[in-house]
Amino acid sequence: MLKRKYLLALIPAFCLMLIPSMTIYAIAQPDNDAFITQVNAYTYTLEKGDLLIVAEYDIQYSTIPTDYQSNEAFFIQLLNSNEIIGTNTIYPFNQNGYNKGAASVYLTAAQTLAEGLTDSSGNWTSWGPSTFSSKIVGNPIVWSTVPSDTQNLTTADFSSDQTKATNESELQTRVMAIAQILEGAWSVTMVSSDPDVLSDTGAQYFPLAIPELFRMVEGIQLISTLPAAYPTPVGTPGTFATASQDRYSSTAWIQGGFDSLAADTGLSSVALRAIFMTIIGMIVIGIAGYSLGTSGALLGFAGLIVIGIPVFVSQGFLPWAFAILIAALVTLFGFLKLTGRLET
Repeated sequence: MLKRKYLLALIPAFCLMLIPSMTIYAIAQPDNDAFITQVNAYTYTLEKGDLLIVAEYDIQYSTIPTDYQSNEAFFIQLLNSNEIIGTNTIYPFNQNGYNKGAASVYLTAAQTLAEGLTDSSGNWTSWGPSTFSSKIVGNPIVWSTVPSDTQNLTTADFSSDQTKATNESELQTRVMAIAQILEGAWSVTMVSSDPDVLSDTGAQYFPLAIPELFRMVEGIQLISTLPAAYPTPVGTPGTFATASQDRYSSTAWIQGGFDSLAADTGLSSVALRAIFMTIIGMIVIGIAGYSLGTSGALLGFAGLIVIGIPVFVSQGFLPWAFAILIAALVTLFGFLKLTGRLET
């Protein structure tokens, strides 16, 4: 049986292991309260009976937050009679995703059927239901006072009918209108001319804000030099587009993976990173110490610091990296003490 003093020695290690998942509210409140400037709904974009919600937003900041990007700080949600039926994150393409931008939520035909909105053939029981609302809400992990804005959808916010041709045409018109607005707000070319299609920058941004857009509207980027397809999985509420992985591989691929997992599990990206690093660190140190003794534990600890910490610091996870370092150090000494390898 472990002696009482050894058990007490583990308490600091256990407490420090919880540090990475503790919330530090460092982000300032937005300068405005009404985030959603317009929201529209489309069906039959990828398949009959599906649903796409596209929201134009304006989360105003005179000083852009750097502690958290928009995909960490905010969710966009689709509600039916105040029940959340779909959610996504807001992609941080320009100014960390704040101020003006676009966001979307997508439901497959199977999901609209499960919600009782369509029949087995993909026909809507009532296209343009009055029970829908769109909500942009802060991630409670990030905020002490969670900001939010909800906008109810009216009949005018839905596409004019359920046919594929109509929805493709109206979605294209709406995306190009948003692109023109963002062009002025961002001072970059979002739309090319002759013909009017998305520029290269527009073709980068919109398939990340609206995954699979180029499959939904095939001619929207006719003369773009970028490829017409991106590796952006879509289909379930909360799926986050990670197509920027190739373009921003030096800074964003770890972040994108954690964000996707966070959307699927309901846990915050911050907590998942902390859990991952803590488990990996303890496994490395524990196995090395058990197999090779004191020198092995020290070797495992050194390997964690030399390899793991710089990797996560380079990805922008500096506070968690230091917290993991402290937790690992305390746990290491606790391990050595319990196994009799550390003399008092």
